[in-house]
Amino acid sequence: MKMKVQQTGKYIGVLYRLISRHMACVLSKYELNNIDYMYLMVLMDGSKKTQEELTRIALVDKAQTTRAVKHLLSKGLIERISNPKDKRSNLISLTEAGLELAPKVYKEIEDMETQLNEGFDKKKQRELTRDLIKMVKNMR
Repeated sequence: MKMKVQQTGKYIGVLYRLISRHMACVLSKYELNNIDYMYLMVLMDGSKKTQEELTRIALVDKAQTTRAVKHLLSKGLIERISNPKDKRSNLISLTEAGLELAPKVYKEIEDMETQLNEGFDKKKQRELTRDLIKMVKNMR
């Protein structure tokens, strides 16, 4: 008896590699990586976050967040300010340079999203996104 092979994981893996390659190409122009990009997008609205919050949002370990914060600080894209609610921690926000760069990078990544969603109507895009979120939750 031949077993039916499930292909979902395979194609998610292929898609992950294709998206990662494209994002790396875009982000390398700005000397950024995926985690840097994620933090720029989180802070693009002018919000301020602690490093702990950024770690939770990105689903990475504290060391990766520390490296990303150091990198973004060295590029002048973020700044640390004292947290008025907790003097033991700092808040991180985008600098003027970060606020200027973030929308440019976002636009290039959004162009990739548009290409990714070609052939899907808005309803199907929402369904697919909902299903992918469910898969992420299933794997946690």
